[in-house]
Amino acid sequence: MKALVYNGPCDVQVKDMPDARIEKPTDVLVRITTTNICGSDLHM
Repeated sequence: MKALVYNGPCDVQVKDMPDARIEKPTDVLVRITTTNICGSDLHM
């Protein structure tokens, strides 16, 4: 899957990452269907 990776201020990259998987009985997978950008995120 593709993931947006935050490396530091003004440094983000889109990378191919392995698919998430359940490893422990307490793990869950969450499907994100909608996102939003907060105004304070624009200052990063």
